[in-house]
Amino acid sequence: MSSPHPTPENLPGTTPETNRSTPLPRLSGPAKKGLMIAALALPLIGAVLFVFKPGAGPQALADPPHAAPVVLNATDLRAALPPQTQEGQPTELRLHLQLSHQVGPIKLKLSYADTSYTGEAKNVSQNLEWGGEALTVPLIFESPGKKTIEIKNSENALLKTLPIEVQPFPATVFPKAWEQYKDMETNNPQRFKIWANLFYDEKKAPKQRQYVQITYDDRIVDRFLVSSGAPGHATPTGKYKLGFKDYYPRSARYNNTPMPFWSAINVNGVQGEYGFHSLEDGGYLYLLGRPASHGCIRLSRLPSVETDPKTGVKSWGDRGGARWIYDRVPPETPVTIFKTMLTSFEFQDYEGYLIAQAKAAQAALAEKKNKASENKQNG
Repeated sequence: MSSPHPTPENLPGTTPETNRSTPLPRLSGPAKKGLMIAALALPLIGAVLFVFKPGAGPQALADPPHAAPVVLNATDLRAALPPQTQEGQPTELRLHLQLSHQVGPIKLKLSYADTSYTGEAKNVSQNLEWGGEALTVPLIFESPGKKTIEIKNSENALLKTLPIEVQPFPATVFPKAWEQYKDMETNNPQRFKIWANLFYDEKKAPKQRQYVQITYDDRIVDRFLVSSGAPGHATPTGKYKLGFKDYYPRSARYNNTPMPFWSAINVNGVQGEYGFHSLEDGGYLYLLGRPASHGCIRLSRLPSVETDPKTGVKSWGDRGGARWIYDRVPPETPVTIFKTMLTSFEFQDYEGYLIAQAKAAQAALAEKKNKASENKQNG
C-alpha cells in the first residue's frame, strides 16, 4: 500500500542514493500550507524588486503622466452672461465646454476694464483653470456703464467677447431694505468698508450728490445721501478707521446740539471731532446730498415704531442712515473719504422721497376705493 505522503525516494529528480543519508521529515498540515504561500509569493516579490530599482525611489511607480493643457477654439466653449446687472452687485458668468471628450486641464484668461469705487481706472484679470465641463465665475462691477469681457485661451488667442450693461446703484436718503441685511457678520470689520464720496459741484456735475456707501465683501449693500462740511468747515479726505460709538451724544462745540447715533471717524488718532451722525431737526433732510455740516458727515434720521418680536411690546425707534451704520458697521472698519466726479449717478433726495410717498398713498387710496366699489356691486 502506497504512503499518503511522498517520500524522498520518490520525489521527482532524486535518486535513492542521494537521499538515503539525509532523510527529510514529513511535512505537517500547517507547514505544507506555509510552503505553498511562500511559493505563490515569490513571483510578486520578484516583481516588486524589479520595479523599485536602486536609486529610483517609490515615486517612480506612483506618479502618473501629466496631461498637457487643452488649447480651446471658439467653438469649444459656450459662455452665458446676463445682459444687465447693477453696480456693486454680484453676477455670474457661466462657462460650458463643448468637447466630445476632455484630455487635460482647461486654462483660460478673463479680463475687462472697470472703474474702482473711488473712481480710478483699473483692468481686472482672472486666470481660470478647471477640469470639469462647466464653471461658474462670480463677478462684481464697481462702476456703471457698458462693459466688455474678453476670454482668451492658454495661447492668448481671443475666444469670446461678452457685453454687459451695468446700471447705477441709486443713492437714497433712507435705507432701502432695513430687514434684508440682518445676517451680516457685524463684529468683523474686515468684511465691511465705508466709502464717502464728497464731490459736489452744481456746474460741473449738476446730477451728482454727496453720498456714503457701505460694502460687505466688496458688494454694495446700501448708498445714502449725506452732507459734509460746509465752506469753512471742510471734512478731511483720506483713509481712516471707524471709531467709537455713542447712542445720543451732544456737541461740546456747537451749542450742545444732539448728534444721535454717533459713529466716530478715527482721523489720525482723534475720534471726537469727526463722525457719522443724524440730527433731531428734520429740516436738515432737505439738504442731504450737499455740503451743510460743521465738518461731520450727516445722515438721515427716520423715527419708527418698533415691536419686540418676543414680547410684542412697542417702542420708539429709528430706521435712518445714521442708525443703519450705528447698528451694523463695527469699529475698525476702513473708511475712505474722497472727492470724485462720476460719469453716471442716480439719486432720490428728500423732496423726491416725499413726492414718491404721496404718490404711493394716492395709489393705495384709489385701490381701496376700487375694492370697496367692487364689493358693493358684488354684494
